[in-house]
Amino acid sequence: MNTPRNEPTGQLNDITAMLRELQACVSLRDACEILFHHVIKQIHIQIMLIHRNVVEGDHSLLFVRTQNDTTVTGSVITKEHEIVKALIAEGQQTLIGHIETRPAYHLLGQYANIGVVNCCIVLLRPQTPFSTEEANILHIFTHFLLPFVANEKVAEYDLLLNDNIAQTHQQNDFLANITHDLRNPLGCIKGYTTTLLRTDIEWDAQAQWKFLNVINTETDRLADMITNMLETARLQSGHYELNFDQIAISTLMETLTANNRDKHPDVNLRIEIPNNHIVVMVDPSKLIRAFQNIVDNAVKHANTLEIWIKIRDNNNAIDFTFIDQGAGIPSSRIDNIFHKFSRIPNDAPGEHGSGLGLYITKQIIHKHGGEISISSSSENGTAVTITIPKIPS
Repeated sequence: MNTPRNEPTGQLNDITAMLRELQACVSLRDACEILFHHVIKQIHIQIMLIHRNVVEGDHSLLFVRTQNDTTVTGSVITKEHEIVKALIAEGQQTLIGHIETRPAYHLLGQYANIGVVNCCIVLLRPQTPFSTEEANILHIFTHFLLPFVANEKVAEYDLLLNDNIAQTHQQNDFLANITHDLRNPLGCIKGYTTTLLRTDIEWDAQAQWKFLNVINTETDRLADMITNMLETARLQSGHYELNFDQIAISTLMETLTANNRDKHPDVNLRIEIPNNHIVVMVDPSKLIRAFQNIVDNAVKHANTLEIWIKIRDNNNAIDFTFIDQGAGIPSSRIDNIFHKFSRIPNDAPGEHGSGLGLYITKQIIHKHGGEISISSSSENGTAVTITIPKIPS
């Protein structure tokens, strides 16, 4: 162990050297390392700990070092945390005391703050109590470290501010896109309803059926968009819960097929399943929702009347591959296909949908602990592969 060095000239030289090294630091961690090495030249210690933001309740431990690279036990850090909280709560800047652990440690704590930025350095050693002179030396070191803690805190605020700005832009884009998309079906419903209500024209049964069929289709489209908006809002807020249940893969596929008989009566779902008795632990309604979004996109963009769903038992997981024989997706669009408001082709005039379906699908799959990927070519069409664990983690 190093012994305390009391010569003022030696201390001044060490502080000057430390300042030079600190000026060259680019991170708080580097500054903490330099401070540690200079502290042990002035004060013999066994453990050094550095905290920040203890006043705000975020009692985060930034740095722990020992003289001999020994492991610090959890009981030591727990007791030390309690004393640091008491140090701050009582408004003290310096604390000399001890903690009752095995072995027992003497403690020297020094706290400093600038505005919302807080820093606390704690030194621990067995046997020898800390002196007032050592407390004064630590006081100087603490204030040298404080600007680095402050700079990192400012950087965190900048990052948080940038995130908030990005979220605001994203919300504005969301509102602009949704407003435009909602106006189209509403305008269509309003137009055909107004036409049917005209008293100066008598529409025959065939024309009425045609108008009502359009109104029905546009109403379904509007309902789907509102559902997508609500699901996206829940996903972004973190209030999207899954209700897991054990279900056979064959039952999932029967439900999906039944849904599509009404929704896409001309489309044939060809399902290839190795074993009708394979079961998974999933949220059935949410997973069917994800599968349906993939089928809807294939029907809309691939212009195909046949979609293959090939299922494979992959040890602890199940692979579902949805394959169409359409014209494929442009390579420039593949990377963004699961982003919010992504459309194929991008910004196509009159394109239906909000561009949220595949985004929701990806989030549902991830919440099941699964993965989703896509491959596409003009020769072979598009294949979307979903891997779901049989039992969620």
